[in-house]
Amino acid sequence: IALSEAALSSAASALGLAEPLPAFCFAWLAVCDGMLLSSQRRLAALALAALLPLDPKALGCLEEVLSLCVSALADEEQPPPSPARSPPPEVVRAAFSHALEPFDSLAAMPLRPALQRSLGVAQEAHGAAFGAAIARVDPALLEQVRAAFGTV
Repeated sequence: IALSEAALSSAASALGLAEPLPAFCFAWLAVCDGMLLSSQRRLAALALAALLPLDPKALGCLEEVLSLCVSALADEEQPPPSPARSPPPEVVRAAFSHALEPFDSLAAMPLRPALQRSLGVAQEAHGAAFGAAIARVDPALLEQVRAAFGTV
């Protein structure tokens, strides 16, 4: 993590960013809005949840990260689409990604426990600040998070 923090700090200085981690999180979340493949949302949820414990300022993105996590978990619970004559391109891409999963350790990682672990580490790392950030989360989203994770 020290190397990634040093690299992030160096890049932030070069770009004139005072708060690089939240800026990075929000930029990545903006990219995630356009992601169509569940495998991409899954990877982004894992990565962004893992960033939350690094800096209390990253908690500014907590609501958006939780929304992405809930979406990624919902994707995994979706039944596969029924066969059609000609599958849409996103189904073909998803099938290709699925075929590559045995070679990708992140794809094999159970998503819910990994996200719970990252959120738990963030909660331990930031204590009251994490609780305050959770208190600011939209109640409807918080209900979805509780349903998806059992608790927060």
